[in-house]
Amino acid sequence: EFSTVAKLLSYDDCKVEDVLQKTYIEGLDILPSNLSLSVAEFNLFQAEGREFILREKLKNVEYDYIIVDTGPSFSVLSINAYLFAEHIIIPMHLHFYALAGIETLIDTINKINSKVGSLVNHKLTILGVVFNMYKTQSNISKNILETLISIFGDKIFHTHIRENVKIMEAQKKGISVLDHDPKNVVCETFKNLTQEIVGRLENV
Repeated sequence: EFSTVAKLLSYDDCKVEDVLQKTYIEGLDILPSNLSLSVAEFNLFQAEGREFILREKLKNVEYDYIIVDTGPSFSVLSINAYLFAEHIIIPMHLHFYALAGIETLIDTINKINSKVGSLVNHKLTILGVVFNMYKTQSNISKNILETLISIFGDKIFHTHIRENVKIMEAQKKGISVLDHDPKNVVCETFKNLTQEIVGRLENV
C-alpha cells in the first residue's frame, strides 16, 4: 500500500521522499492523496502549529513549479496550502454559488496575509482566475461573468476551459489528456493556459 499526503501531514517521522511517486511523465512527480486526507484533517486540528505543517514538510523540496490542489471548502488543509504557496489560481464555474464564495475566499486570503503570513514573512497573491467547464449560454452565466470581470479585471485568464468528454476519459485512464487525444481542441486550450500561467509567473 502506498503512502499518501495524509500520512505526510499526520506523522512527524514521515518525509516527502516516503510519499513521493514518479509518474510516466518525465519531471512530473506527485504526492498522492485519497479519502484518508479527511482523517488527516482531523489529526491536524490537534497538532501544534497545524497551519504550518505542509510548509515545514516541503521547505527543502525543489522543483521548477509545485502545484497544490485543494478542495473548494475552507479548512485547516486549505490554510496549510495558502501558507505554503506563493500564488493562488482560482478555478471557477459560472454558477451563483461559486460567485457567492469569492468574497469569503478573498477575505480569507487577506486575513491569512495580515494575521499569520506576516509572522513568517509570507504573502499569498492571486495569480489569476480560470473559468472551468465554461458555458455562457444563459443570461445568469453572462451576468456572473460580468460581475467577476468587475472584481478581478485583468486577473482573469484569457483561456477558458470548456466542457469536454476527453478530459473525463483521460481522468478515468489516469493519463494526461494531451496523451489521451493530442489532436483534440482541449489540448490546445490547456497548452494556452499553461503559457499564460508561466508568463504571469515570470513577470511577478
